[in-house]
Amino acid sequence: MNSNKNHQNNNEIDLSKLIISFWDNKFKIFIITAITIIIVCFSQIMKEPVKPLYNSETQLRPITTFDEAKYVFYNSYLKKINENYFHQNNYNSYLKKINENYFHQNNKVGQNLLKADLYSPSFSSLLVINKKLLLNLFIDKLNQNSSYIDAIKKYKLIKKENYLNNSEYEIAVVRLASSIKLFPPNENENENENKIYWSIFIQAYDSKNMEDFLKFVEKKANQDIRLYLENTFKNQIKNEKKLMRYEIEDIDIQISKNFENFEKASEFIKDPIKKDSYINEMNNLKIRKNFLLANKNIERFEEIFKDTPITSPEQFYAAKIIVESSIIKNLNKEHSISKTIFLAGILGLILGIIFVFISNTINSRKK
Repeated sequence: MNSNKNHQNNNEIDLSKLIISFWDNKFKIFIITAITIIIVCFSQIMKEPVKPLYNSETQLRPITTFDEAKYVFYNSYLKKINENYFHQNNYNSYLKKINENYFHQNNKVGQNLLKADLYSPSFSSLLVINKKLLLNLFIDKLNQNSSYIDAIKKYKLIKKENYLNNSEYEIAVVRLASSIKLFPPNENENENENKIYWSIFIQAYDSKNMEDFLKFVEKKANQDIRLYLENTFKNQIKNEKKLMRYEIEDIDIQISKNFENFEKASEFIKDPIKKDSYINEMNNLKIRKNFLLANKNIERFEEIFKDTPITSPEQFYAAKIIVESSIIKNLNKEHSISKTIFLAGILGLILGIIFVFISNTINSRKK
């Protein structure tokens, strides 16, 4: 019993001596702590700084219902022209069949009338313009790496001075452009996380110019889409006008040829059937020509197209990148200087205490 008490007293004496020893060597502990803090801070200063990597998520939104309404007249007239073309083709087939029966019954006189198809312009290659089409064109444009390369260089999402030569810089630019991804709307189990719009995801080392970068990409994509739609329409109009002109020229040539043949062939005068056939053919050709000259579908369609936003660079857009919806996150963990100094101080204090404890233990054994 007494031995246990003596052992406890010895432990109490040892603990008190240890505390006194730490106090007596407080300057050593302080110096070790200070040296540790200095070494850690110096290593942090000398260490190459870690480039912050940012992840940006931004929504893409289609045109509004009000903007889509600006294409209603254009779409309606396009539908009307193509329906007329379809019905005209059916009528031409019917007319040709009647003419074939008629001329077979009349010794195949006046076969040129078989070519009396009424020409009508067709715009079947043009598409109905709505928010779905425009959004698809916008997505398709952004899926091309070339949409980003100029913007990356312009707003320095990758800095040229960080690379040894221009070749490495260009490779880095293309690599960043290729890493930009588009994701369609999806439905998650959590209703609060449902995404009803397309999103564009970018990872870059610079977030300062991200907003300007996205605005540039949006503007460039909309410009390219507008020019594509405008040029497609103009080329179609140009082709239809050319076909119309060719058709009128062919009719004029046929009228002139028939007139020459009539003057040379005196038997037309003697044969009433042949004469009537000739007169009917000439009348038919003149009707076709007058029909083509009176057809204003192309001119009207041009006027309607001019009223669409496609002809106005200031008004047109296929979709928008909603910069205000951007969520930018720093993927690197940040460590503040004060936190580093605090942790270095704790480590130095522990090292100082261990040093004093080991020193005292060695001295006590020597004694």
